[in-house]
Amino acid sequence: MRKLLPLLLLICLALPPLLPADAIVEEIIARINNQIVTRAEYLRSKETLKQEAQQQDPSNAEKIIAERDKDVLRDLIDQQLLLEKGKVTRQDLPPDDSRVEPYFTGFLSSLNAHLVEKNWKSIYFQHILDEPHGSEPPYYARIADLVHRNLPGVLTMDAVDASDIPEELKKNCDVWVPQLGRFDNQMELIRDRIQSGHDVWFYTCLFPNKRYLNRLIDYPLLKVRLLHWLNFRYGFTGFLHWGWNYWTPEPVKDTQPVIDANTQLLPPGDAFIVYPDRAGKSVYSSIRLEAMREGIEDYELLLLLKQKNPAAAEQLSQAAITSFTEYVRDPAAFRKIERKLLQTLSN
Repeated sequence: MRKLLPLLLLICLALPPLLPADAIVEEIIARINNQIVTRAEYLRSKETLKQEAQQQDPSNAEKIIAERDKDVLRDLIDQQLLLEKGKVTRQDLPPDDSRVEPYFTGFLSSLNAHLVEKNWKSIYFQHILDEPHGSEPPYYARIADLVHRNLPGVLTMDAVDASDIPEELKKNCDVWVPQLGRFDNQMELIRDRIQSGHDVWFYTCLFPNKRYLNRLIDYPLLKVRLLHWLNFRYGFTGFLHWGWNYWTPEPVKDTQPVIDANTQLLPPGDAFIVYPDRAGKSVYSSIRLEAMREGIEDYELLLLLKQKNPAAAEQLSQAAITSFTEYVRDPAAFRKIERKLLQTLSN
């Protein structure tokens, strides 16, 4: 599940050969090869800078604007350098290339304006790099700093190896997402993280299997539903789907995509939990997704009970989840726990 923050794809649309008589021709203030920067674009970028500075730090907004104002035109020019003959292009750059920071500054600033316009900032998280290791953590910190400066209020979220979390991630990754089955011996670290006020999610990817919970097709649906009881039991606040719709050409018939140059099959259902509705340009649910939604509702009920009776909520969650590999496996026994939850809330 290694994904880099995607580069922005820019499309240059050619103007029609003839303009109406009353058309307004914009003033060009910079030309880069066959691309241009107009005064209107320049002024829009300056206005965006002002809005971001006010959001980021109202008391120091003028200072922030003064520091960054001189780079507005340069950033626009750098963005245009990513265009080639008016076609969509992609350039892979080393993280310490001088063009990386101006590019991300422009991209993230535009993204921030879009999120503000749609009122989505409270539900948006920014991924940077999956499980950084080796020489990657310093670069992670550098990009995370750009994210935090240009997406004020947006949290960074990434998969982490709970047994080896570099200092750069501890400081710059807001929401840790360790893999279930690989943090059993790291719960003291995770509890400290949660108690310090940070959210921690978890995810599944290929693993775990055997006695652990998961959302695979050939697992009992109770295992899927209990994923969110585990969330409540250990203080986690979310589940990351690494594969929501990573389909094969015929996902109903072929549930195991091939990865790693056709050398490995993914477990059935590991790569997706919905099915394509191509005609409707949407998706169909699955019985696993419905079971997970029921688990999410259980989680919300447990939170309500925790407000009313914390001891009772803890007792019920422990009855369902004893440990990461010991939990209620009999549907009839689970129904009794579910009934007790509803009865306790209604009293």
